[in-house]
Amino acid sequence: MKSFKFLITSLFFWAVTAVAAQNSVGIEIVVHRGANALAPENTIASADSALKYGAKWIEVDVRKSKDGELFNLHDETLDRTTNGKGLLSEMLAKDVRKVDAGSWFGPQFAGTPLPSIAEMLDYLKDKANVFFDVKRGTPIPSLVKLVREKGFADKSFFWFGDEVMLHEFTALAPEMKIKVNASDIDRLIYWQRICKPSYVEIAPEKITDAFRAYCHQHGIKVIAACQEDDTSQFQLLIDKQADMVNLDRPEVFLPLLRKARPTFTLRTDLLAIPSDGKTLCTQQLQQAIDQINEKGGGRLVLARGAYLTGGLMLRSGVELFLEEGATLLGSTNPDDYQPISISHTDDTRNDNASMALLMADKAEHISITGSGTIDGQGLALALNIDSLHHTGERLDPYYNQRRQRPSEMARPKLLFFHECKDIHVTGIKLRNSANWGLSFHLCEQLSLLRLDIENRAYWNNDGIDLTDCKHVLVADCQINSADDGVCLKSYHADRECYDIEIARLSIRSSASAVKFGTASWGGFRNIYVHDLKVRDTFRSAIAIESVDGAKIDSVLVERIDAKNTGNPIFLRLGQRAGERKGSLRNVTIRNFTCEVPFGRPDEAYDLRGPEVDFFHNPFPSSICGIPDNPIENVVLENINITCPGRATKGMAYMPLWRKGDVPEQINKYPEFTMFGELPAWGFYLRHIRSILLKNVQLSLMDEDYRPSIVDEDVEGLVIIHNP
Repeated sequence: MKSFKFLITSLFFWAVTAVAAQNSVGIEIVVHRGANALAPENTIASADSALKYGAKWIEVDVRKSKDGELFNLHDETLDRTTNGKGLLSEMLAKDVRKVDAGSWFGPQFAGTPLPSIAEMLDYLKDKANVFFDVKRGTPIPSLVKLVREKGFADKSFFWFGDEVMLHEFTALAPEMKIKVNASDIDRLIYWQRICKPSYVEIAPEKITDAFRAYCHQHGIKVIAACQEDDTSQFQLLIDKQADMVNLDRPEVFLPLLRKARPTFTLRTDLLAIPSDGKTLCTQQLQQAIDQINEKGGGRLVLARGAYLTGGLMLRSGVELFLEEGATLLGSTNPDDYQPISISHTDDTRNDNASMALLMADKAEHISITGSGTIDGQGLALALNIDSLHHTGERLDPYYNQRRQRPSEMARPKLLFFHECKDIHVTGIKLRNSANWGLSFHLCEQLSLLRLDIENRAYWNNDGIDLTDCKHVLVADCQINSADDGVCLKSYHADRECYDIEIARLSIRSSASAVKFGTASWGGFRNIYVHDLKVRDTFRSAIAIESVDGAKIDSVLVERIDAKNTGNPIFLRLGQRAGERKGSLRNVTIRNFTCEVPFGRPDEAYDLRGPEVDFFHNPFPSSICGIPDNPIENVVLENINITCPGRATKGMAYMPLWRKGDVPEQINKYPEFTMFGELPAWGFYLRHIRSILLKNVQLSLMDEDYRPSIVDEDVEGLVIIHNP
């Protein structure tokens, strides 16, 4: 568990939108030692946190080990930020690699290594540029050679506290860029006599119009220095129009940037766009969006009223702001929606529609904000699609004959964003899709905050779907969905869901609250799920599934409170995609409470989850790999599960002596009911290597003849009960 990001508040955003970049807040962010208030400094974890919050540049501190390898460490000694002792320069590289650079910051970062400069550059390639703070004693030829080999010669700048080293560097690498520190023009002129600086760092209060003008005249970018925990000067540097900022706290800085008002705004009331909820206004709304994009970015304000529209395409730099009382109302005519062309996927099930009420394709800096509502009118739309199929007017080639309903490919979503970057959806209400709710495909730097989602109009009504996305925060949302609440998917064998945080949600679902899969081709890595309240949910509170070859690694789930939920925990490693073998390892679930009812949790819902077609007793939580491909390294800690009991042998009977008869179901759809009747009431464990159950409390509301835990083909099962 090396790269989890913790304690991230709902105020954090990732990137400066293009609408703000029109004025004085188009500031490039340099993060000092990584985002070191969120993760241990000078580690890949802190760099990762910085990327998550809009960093374009990551500072690395360059020091050498005794045998000449370059590492990322600010201090001369290892004492402050690792469990090591003494000077880095007196340790061999092999010993440096053994130190723990994370435990001092928090137990969740235990085992985090101190990265070498080569490792940092490999990780940051195509993610960020690098600011090298070159410490005394660094062998300049070795550094120059490494930077060139790793392809960062034109994606970096360097600072030297030693002028002798600076002279050596400029002689060896005249093409590489230099940063200097100066408090006024005279000091900058001093440095210009010594080198050709491309950047100058200065305290915000020292920035003057004359200083900035002089720098720009000489092709020098102005970097405002706001390091340590001093955030008081953030607004000042914005006002002083610095080009860049070198800081520790991007999570505090970005909300200030986001407050900058766009320079170009259009309002629907001033544009006289119909707001009666009856007149189709797709063309007028799209024209307004396009006009804002052509102006370089800005805001479209939907004033109070209802705006009936078909599919709209959001463009780069556009903020869609819904005032209180404004509703974007989806047309119920399927001809008003057109799909966009998306990247080829490895999945062939044809269940991922690429049309929606709001769409974006390869766009950047998009925001949907305000306090209004987006309503897809999904039931009426889906029924119209169904009717048109049966009349032959609009055939659905994938029509679901068994369930007698249109396929997911024929039904628009509420939102579908494809290959987009820097997306912020905040504060609005989302209602009634004909399909999935909010769907993001191959997107990055995404924040979904304080949303009120009710998606119960029709089948397949997921709340939020994240497909092969990275650097995502979903926080402080209310979700009531007829299908999975939050679903992570991977449709591309060479991509993955990476660095995703799901925090402080309240979820009700006729399926699972949070699920990984079932589409699981590439992977799911560095996922942090915490502080969820799950209620009245038909399937699992947490389901983690790899069945198409996905690699699942480094997942932390904690502080989950689930009541009236059909199944607490389901972990499954299967193999339904031919020869492709996946993996599921390094999963920790802790501080988890769940109460399982005897009957259906979603009995009161209009759309209820499908029941199985066989008799059974209440199902346990299952953690199951397959023969020759076990699940690895699972930790369950501080788990409190209350099960209903009331199992009877007359209803269904799988005695302990027949546990080997439980079907493997290697290539089947993953679900906690997939194995049929099971011989345990609490946990069924199968094909696992290394699993720790620490302070796992299982209790019954009524009697159950089965044992609480049954394991088969499990190596390294450890059960610990602390008083």
